[in-house]
Amino acid sequence: MIRKILFGLFCIYLAVWLSAAYIIENKLQNFATQNDGITYDHINISGFPNKWSFEFVQPIIKAEDNSISLSVENITLSVNLTFTSFIAEVSRKGTLTLMGEDEEKIYDLAFSVNPRLIFKRQNSFFSKNNFLGFISFNIDDNIINVTSVGKDLFNIESKDIAITRTIDGGNNNFLMQYDLNYMGALDFLDFSSLRMNASQEITLGFDAKNKKFFFTSFDSKHFDIIVDEAAELHLSGKINFVRDEFPNGTFTLDLVQPNEL
Repeated sequence: MIRKILFGLFCIYLAVWLSAAYIIENKLQNFATQNDGITYDHINISGFPNKWSFEFVQPIIKAEDNSISLSVENITLSVNLTFTSFIAEVSRKGTLTLMGEDEEKIYDLAFSVNPRLIFKRQNSFFSKNNFLGFISFNIDDNIINVTSVGKDLFNIESKDIAITRTIDGGNNNFLMQYDLNYMGALDFLDFSSLRMNASQEITLGFDAKNKKFFFTSFDSKHFDIIVDEAAELHLSGKINFVRDEFPNGTFTLDLVQPNEL
């Protein structure tokens, strides 16, 4: 009798584990399908009985204009049964492909250890006393809304985000421009509003002999942060990287009412 009860409980647990694995896998597949820049061969599921692990085999991540692509042997996402530990692990070997105006450059990547991102929580997502509880993300009209247990945590409004790549001679210039507004109804980060506006350019040179990129310069045309419409930070300047020499350049930092931070 006891064996039958234990076997029945095992079957029930297995059915629940498989059902949850199917639901999570379906969510991951939908996310990849909605993003044209993400492709993979197939997904392997493992981790029974104490976690769920989803291995994306031969994934490829591409930029919208196909100018840059990254491919690795696999990416594994794991979550434990209480949803308190999330781990993303990438294989040690991969390939980086850069599409230039006239040619394609391919570089082999090799890491001494598996790159890993770990996120852990002290309490379970199912804890009634857990302030965060279930978190939901909604993206609509360039606004990311984050809610928890029916209450708004914060909104991030993207007015402008752009990364432009240009090729000048043998250099690759990446111009990054962004204009973001943060509004936190619950003072989630000890402040209720933040405005960030920036325009920065990174220049990479290319060593054809060794087939490696190297930093040439970093130009912060402007980097402005305003917190709670009071404290302000303004950073501008440029630094040049000369091979076999110390970097040289000048940065200017202005602070307005820093005591309000």
